[in-house]
Amino acid sequence: MPLLEALDSLGSLVEPRLLAPPTPGTLEKQLNDAWAAGRPFAAVHLDSYLRDDLDSNTILIGFEASYDLHAPICREAHFIAATALASLLATYCVRLVVLCASTDSASPSTATVGLIAALLKAGITAVITVRPDTPQETQRQFWSTFYEELLGGAKIAQALNTSQRRLASDSYRAAGLGGGGVHLHDWFCFNLYLGERDPRLCLRPPLELWRRLLGQAHFNPPRLLPPPPSTGFIGRRCV
Repeated sequence: MPLLEALDSLGSLVEPRLLAPPTPGTLEKQLNDAWAAGRPFAAVHLDSYLRDDLDSNTILIGFEASYDLHAPICREAHFIAATALASLLATYCVRLVVLCASTDSASPSTATVGLIAALLKAGITAVITVRPDTPQETQRQFWSTFYEELLGGAKIAQALNTSQRRLASDSYRAAGLGGGGVHLHDWFCFNLYLGERDPRLCLRPPLELWRRLLGQAHFNPPRLLPPPPSTGFIGRRCV
């Protein structure tokens, strides 16, 4: 999970939460609990599956209907309208949505653009899209730089630009066969869509507080996930 690996170096400066089980009801409960505790979510990452319902001209986003770690690979899905999801996130003042979406549409960009439009129209400040085939090391490097910049007080567009520049300036991603390295020019895998303004998600905390939070562990590996396979790859494909 490259995002969690990237955030690990930031200690308690960030407070990530996994959606477990990955259902719409759990999402709403976590958003509500965080709001009630006075610590609302500023950003939501969605690794999702989109479907374009041509009969109703509606973009649908898929969640799991229920979750069981030992359930078969083919599980029941629950689809909700993009407008309903956008309204839910806007209600709890989520300002940034990161979208990594697969789709069965003949024109994949149509469903993705439809969801982006629904999110921005509902009042979400910014949406970042990530290509589903983006390498994990690329994602780790990007998110590490991106959230460091945000915590330093950068605006979303500034943080994204700095992160893309890092990827462009250093194309090395992994060791290759025969002693060579794997070099990729993949900075374009991340794209930003802004609403009416480009905000700062946070203000840089005082140096003493920064150092204290940076040294605190914030997150333990999720117990709901099975142990990583020997290949090191974890993924799921919806068909």
